[in-house]
Amino acid sequence: MRKLKRIFEYLSLYIKYIGFFLYTKKDFKMDFPFPPKPFYRIFKPIFWIRFFPHYYRRKKSQLKYSYNIAEYWKKEQWKQDDYLTWLQKVFQKQYPRVASDEIFFKICKTEPNNILEVGAGSGHSAACFLSYYLNYQFKKNQDFQKIKKIDFTGIDLSSLRIKFAKTYLPIFLNKHIEYIKLNFVSGDASKMKYSDKQFDFTLVPSVLERVDDESIEDLVKEMCRVTYKGVFVSDFYDQMPDGFPRSPKILSKLFSKHGFNLTYEKINYVKIPRKENAELHCFFERNEG
Repeated sequence: MRKLKRIFEYLSLYIKYIGFFLYTKKDFKMDFPFPPKPFYRIFKPIFWIRFFPHYYRRKKSQLKYSYNIAEYWKKEQWKQDDYLTWLQKVFQKQYPRVASDEIFFKICKTEPNNILEVGAGSGHSAACFLSYYLNYQFKKNQDFQKIKKIDFTGIDLSSLRIKFAKTYLPIFLNKHIEYIKLNFVSGDASKMKYSDKQFDFTLVPSVLERVDDESIEDLVKEMCRVTYKGVFVSDFYDQMPDGFPRSPKILSKLFSKHGFNLTYEKINYVKIPRKENAELHCFFERNEG
């Protein structure tokens, strides 16, 4: 009986999504990646199961915030998870998307003093990177007492999400919090008050595909200004129709204007519970020449 109830609730919700699409189809614009990557996903039911909820979420936010993406992130009242749900999302959903063994290892072996995360949200991506960092340090030293301390700064437009990052990450790190100085702030990453080259590396997880063409230039310029060595971008490659994903070629042009060259790119086809994503990983390093 419970299973039938769940099926009925799911069908009712999906009918609402399709009905909303039909109602707003006069405003429909093909301003999102289509066809998906890889192309054969268009023949999978899961693609269309996800298409209509994505369209619904995007159109609702556009109607509510007059197409102002920054206002959306500042004012949207996100439904917050309890700690156990937050922890589950870190490793079931976020880690497969944002983690890169090759780039995380490259960052960690330089023994960075400080890291900046742009679009820190509720701390999911920070938990992924810091887990990798602690594991790297332990494998290297075989002793947690010898872990090199690191400063980790996160910035996000949503003060609500930052509040939860400040709450959950210290619990997550537990006794290892003494090795990591956390500093999470709400603010606009395109107008940061940090000094030039203040951070060794900057992490940008699932952020740039949410930024429109009018805003991305200022954001990239500011990230490059405050970063000394490299910027790691993890992005949706086919966020349809709920974002503005860009190819490595387009991102490379944006970063090269400010002295950073694309040195690594990879597209991962990630399968997580009930979803399938195409994820783009890019690493940009400062050109000191």
